[in-house]
Amino acid sequence: MRDTIINSVGGVLSWKLPFVFTDSTVYYWRVSPDSISPTTSYFWRESSFQYINGKKGWEQAHFFQFKNDNTQYVKHNRLNRRFDFVNDVKDIYCIDGIYPYFTWTDIQWKLNGIQKTYWTCIQLNSGFNFVVFDPVSGENWKSPVPSGGTCSSCNNGIYGNAHCRTYDMNTFDFRDGDSTQRSYITNFINNVIPTGYYVLAYSFNHNPYNVYENSLYPAFENIGSGNIRTIAPSRPYILFGKKGGAIGSAAEIIGDSMQAVVQIDTTIVANWNEGYIASPVIGPASSWGSLHWRQHTTDVGYTEDSIAVRLIGIKSDGTESILANFPKDSIDVLNLSSYVDATIYPNVRLMAFMKDDSLHTPPQLDRWQVIYAPVPEAAINPILGYSINDTILQEGDFVKIQLPIQNISNVSFNDSLLITYWIEDGNKVIHPLPDKLKKNLFAPNEVIIDTISISTENFQGSNALWVEVNPINKPKSQLEQYHFNNIVRIPFATSVDRVNPLLDVTFDGMHILNNDIVSAKPNIIVQLKDENQFLALNDTSDFKVFIQSSGSPVATRVYFGSIMTFTPAVLPNNSCKINFTPSLIQDGTYQLIVQAKDKSDNQSGAIDYKINFEVITKATITEVMNYPNPFSTSTRFVFTLTGSEVPSNFKIQIMTISGKVVREIFQDELGPIHVGRNITQFAWDGKDEFGDQLANGVYLYRVITKISGVDIEKRETEADQYFKKGWGKMYLMR
Repeated sequence: MRDTIINSVGGVLSWKLPFVFTDSTVYYWRVSPDSISPTTSYFWRESSFQYINGKKGWEQAHFFQFKNDNTQYVKHNRLNRRFDFVNDVKDIYCIDGIYPYFTWTDIQWKLNGIQKTYWTCIQLNSGFNFVVFDPVSGENWKSPVPSGGTCSSCNNGIYGNAHCRTYDMNTFDFRDGDSTQRSYITNFINNVIPTGYYVLAYSFNHNPYNVYENSLYPAFENIGSGNIRTIAPSRPYILFGKKGGAIGSAAEIIGDSMQAVVQIDTTIVANWNEGYIASPVIGPASSWGSLHWRQHTTDVGYTEDSIAVRLIGIKSDGTESILANFPKDSIDVLNLSSYVDATIYPNVRLMAFMKDDSLHTPPQLDRWQVIYAPVPEAAINPILGYSINDTILQEGDFVKIQLPIQNISNVSFNDSLLITYWIEDGNKVIHPLPDKLKKNLFAPNEVIIDTISISTENFQGSNALWVEVNPINKPKSQLEQYHFNNIVRIPFATSVDRVNPLLDVTFDGMHILNNDIVSAKPNIIVQLKDENQFLALNDTSDFKVFIQSSGSPVATRVYFGSIMTFTPAVLPNNSCKINFTPSLIQDGTYQLIVQAKDKSDNQSGAIDYKINFEVITKATITEVMNYPNPFSTSTRFVFTLTGSEVPSNFKIQIMTISGKVVREIFQDELGPIHVGRNITQFAWDGKDEFGDQLANGVYLYRVITKISGVDIEKRETEADQYFKKGWGKMYLMR
């Protein structure tokens, strides 16, 4: 035995052996990560190979090389170093009774503790349920169901009344209410069940045992019954026997009354005389050479043991096909390529079918061997220069990786190597990325460096980049020996943007209050600003705008188009704008609803932005009031406009009690006005048109407003009581 310790951070490890292989010798090897504490044991991975000078392929030539092969009815006897057939013990349990003293669904039988039936198609009729067991395998027969079978199509026949299902059942059910029905039971026992097969039979409901025909009694006796002729009617009854067994050899449980519950718990031992050993998958191969196998018998003087070998081809997609069956005890298929084409079936596996009808001791498979030309092998090998710019990034930044890939075989790749990528986000959702082709004629031991740069946009929190070299079942994929070392998972984290973007909504340039009056043709500006400098607000799907009128039960979604346009953000100023210009032709109350989020799905607020506003399509103006009133230093003018446009002419005329005009304030002085509630930017300071300070006292004022030369109608409000014929009073007090 030779061993060594290799210190490495991972990747491809290599060890130059300190000895020379001996030809035709089997070698076992194992490898484990180091045990880092006394309580942590080694975790060994083991395998084996046979060295044959100048040959490449696969073989099993030593007893312990077969230990992990798949088998059926054959076991690997480690202690005696031989193969044996499996003798399996089957536990059979049955419980029976008569309805209503025993519930239908409680009548059942079990195999190895697993319930096989729940009820029967016989239902309210009386009859028998039969279960038939193969004496070699111990498996029970299935009662096939005709296509379209339903409970209404239950019929007596060779397979009984098991036709209430759309699947095969584990019992054969027969009624016994008349002589015709009972004749089917007689036929089933005598002509369908083979001699030597085990039979479980249990009654259902009120069976008329005393009127059975003389042909039916012998049929039950043919499966070992000794009591069928003497059972009183309406008694639960269970029989377990063997077809062809002597009368009285069966186990029989008979209820002492119709209220009784009977049960049986027994076993049978399967006695296998055949089985198989299946090899692991062999290959892949670029071409197939030859097949060899050897076997011997352990039975002295007995030569009937035999082994036949089946060759199964495996396509790249895993589809399997039987390609050849080599007769028992034939050996050495020297031209295997005549049976299997490596371009169609890059992999194969073998099955050795063993049989011994007499002594039930299988022949011993000594070795089997497939010679073939191997394919190349690539591996991700991070110890040759792996790097990543950072494992924690700001969302929108790029993760940049260098990944070394090495051809660790002595066979070249024949074409460019395909590499696929995908990101697995924190919710385990897969996001495919574009494929890439790398370097033609990838030579033995050559290393190529794959450079990867991927935006972290839409990947918040913990993520992982997956890289698969030469992916399986893609058009550009190539054959390789193994694939487990072609896949790598590279975790990275993106700092989650949890800051809500700021939403701002104005109507005609103003921030309105709830239930304010606005223009029937407002210019609504929705602005969203985000602090993230990488993820631009440039997607209209991040916004939803709704309008709901007072007469509508639901809000109407407004989509981007001629009346609602979008101006995306241009980084680094991460601010976008919606320009919404609806035409609201009906008077009434409306509600604007805005939903907005940034590229990290942060909502603009804990609840949707909602604002109620009123539209009055007729152009009107309320009385213009000054505020404050009285005033000492200055006063502004407050009023409300309705309609869809502002006045073209707006003048405030101030005069003394005697009627002298002391000041006229024109529209260009007032500052911008809009439909809705207005407080002028202009504040009158109590001076006349020459700039001289007026005396304290009461002053009168009136407002003249026109649209296209037509006076604007006055809108009545509670403030009208402070005006007389359109004249208001203001008080200057210093």
